[in-house]
Amino acid sequence: DEEQSVLHAVSADFVTVTIKEQYISRGDMHFFQNSLVGRWIYEGQRLSNKTKGVQAHAREIRHGKRMAKSGIITADTMITFRSRSARIFWLVQMSSEMWD
Repeated sequence: DEEQSVLHAVSADFVTVTIKEQYISRGDMHFFQNSLVGRWIYEGQRLSNKTKGVQAHAREIRHGKRMAKSGIITADTMITFRSRSARIFWLVQMSSEMWD
C-alpha cells in the first residue's frame, strides 16, 4: 500500500516523446510505449528500443498539471509522439519590383 502511494507520487501522467528522421508505425509506437513501462525517465533523455530500432527523446514530463523533470512510466502514463521531421518551413522571396 505504501509502495503504491510512492509510485503514484513519482509516476509521470503525461510524457511527450519526439522522433526525428524516422518513420514509426502505430504498432511500433504501441510496442515502444509498452517497453517504457517501469522505466525511470528524465527530461531530455534519449530513449531507444533496439528491437524495433526506435530512437526518441523525452521532452515534456507532467505529473498532474505541473511540469516535472523526471518520472516513472506506468501503464496509465499517456505518451504523445511528436515528429520533428514533419515540420514545414515557408520561404517567400519577393523581388524589389513587387514593392514598387
